[in-house]
Amino acid sequence: MKKLKVVLIFLFILCTIVTLPKFSYATSGHTTGEIIDEAGKFIDAGKSGADSKINPNDLKEMSDTLYNILLVVGIIIAILVGLIMGIKFIMGSLEEKAEIKNMLIPYIIGCVVVFGAFTIWQIVVNLLQEI
Repeated sequence: MKKLKVVLIFLFILCTIVTLPKFSYATSGHTTGEIIDEAGKFIDAGKSGADSKINPNDLKEMSDTLYNILLVVGIIIAILVGLIMGIKFIMGSLEEKAEIKNMLIPYIIGCVVVFGAFTIWQIVVNLLQEI
């Protein structure tokens, strides 16, 4: 018991030393005026409608790709969690089966939220695409 206390105190001290803030006295090399001027140039370039306008086709492709990736990940996670819960329900005792039944409601709500969010996202993208 005494060794455990010593080890815990040592770990606490070690963690404290590791997480102490480290100060840096380095300067950025820029004055405040230069930073403000650069920020002003950045804002002016945005207002002038420079050549960096967003291409709607590229935005749609990126949105579709992100949608598909997240949908596949959501489906995989939902299936894996469902499989694990099913195996636990089949193999478990009465107490474990009761716990699984209690976990089933949040699981179903989570599936509805995930797939509902993707459906809403797809509807919004299709509606905005028509505009």
